Amino acid sequence: MSDIYNMECLHKCPYSDSDTDSDSEIDKLSKVYTNEEIYNHINKWKKLNKPRKVLDLSNLKLKRIPELPDNVLYLNISWNNITKLENIPKGLKTIICDFLHLKSFEGLPDGIESVYGKYNIVKDIKGLPNSVLNLELYCDDVITSFTNLPRNLKSLKCHRVYCTKSFLELPHTLTYLSLSEGNNINLYTLPDTIQTLILNKITIPEINDLPSKLKTLCITNSDVNAINYLPISIRDIHISYSNLGSLCQLPDNLKKLRCIANNLTCITNLPNNLRILNIALNKLNGLPPLPNRLMYLNSRYNMISDIMDSSNMDSNKIQDSILIYETDYITYKRKGINRQLYKSICYQ
Repeated sequence: MSDIYNMECLHKCPYSDSDTDSDSEIDKLSKVYTNEEIYNHINKWKKLNKPRKVLDLSNLKLKRIPELPDNVLYLNISWNNITKLENIPKGLKTIICDFLHLKSFEGLPDGIESVYGKYNIVKDIKGLPNSVLNLELYCDDVITSFTNLPRNLKSLKCHRVYCTKSFLELPHTLTYLSLSEGNNINLYTLPDTIQTLILNKITIPEINDLPSKLKTLCITNSDVNAINYLPISIRDIHISYSNLGSLCQLPDNLKKLRCIANNLTCITNLPNNLRILNIALNKLNGLPPLPNRLMYLNSRYNMISDIMDSSNMDSNKIQDSILIYETDYITYKRKGINRQLYKSICYQ
């Protein structure tokens, strides 16, 4: 094998031509690899003590984690047969442990900041150091409690996590929360520190409360009939394919409004600071006056016959403010708008 230890990353070693059934200490990576060479290379690498190291041990049929250098910062052990976290480098900052057989996250060192653990059999969130800032879970099992989350957690992503208790005890350091295909979502219990809230495939008939510091709200593929409250801090709203029928008064500082493929029949006001407006695939038959700062408008697939008459806005004002304008009848792009700029405006 070539010398790979002067590189920033320790890559996976190539497959060997023959398998081995050895269960010795040196056989710690995989039966389909030249285990002695791999183990010796790891021992050499441990002595280099260089920063910014990345180690990928995914999909190696590991039953346990071998002893690793303490200077590893990023470790991927996904797609193995590992049942517990052991021999984790003391200086580790990020671990990806997807598709394992973990029952808990005990064994992680103090100082670790990001944990990504999809498809395990974790029942209780315990054993996570308080240094963890980012946590991602994705499973089909029931988690009994979220009371043991790290007290400094800032970002939490839960996909297909069915919690038997409320999210009441989420840490008040949390600023980013993404929930998908779960249950027991009570928006009244969310910390006011949350600035980004993403909900996917969630059933909430009405939204009557949201965190007071929320800046971004994204709801997709859900069943939300009405939003009756929006905090004044909100800047970006994206609601698509979610059966939304009505919106409350929109806050003055809102800059982006995307309500795509819903059941909206009317919008009563549009804030003066609004820059992006996408209301395609609804049941609107008119619009209120359009803001003078609007950069992008998409009103395709509604029942609006004439956007000029509907919005009480003359064509000269639209030409002055809007860079991209899409309706059932016309697509207008300001001169100089290329494909890259078009995407950055439409999908920012």
